[in-house]
Amino acid sequence: MKTPLFLLIASLALAVSSLQAADANKILSKGDKDGDGKLSAEEFSALIPDDPEKAAKRFKKIDHDNDGFASLEELKVFYEKN
Repeated sequence: MKTPLFLLIASLALAVSSLQAADANKILSKGDKDGDGKLSAEEFSALIPDDPEKAAKRFKKIDHDNDGFASLEELKVFYEKN
């Protein structure tokens, strides 16, 4: 039997996960200037124009497969962990 506390924690975890996915979608739609469904390093850097070094470091953390692009899935994983 699942306790009310367990159910509350599970629903909060689901809500946080949904927010993180929404954040990833928002970032992708805002930054994807060429419409290819992913962010290049240049597109991502344009989202953080005040600090290019921070943008570059963050992009390297996001781009897990090192293909030079941040996919929606990579953005979701990054924002779930951070």
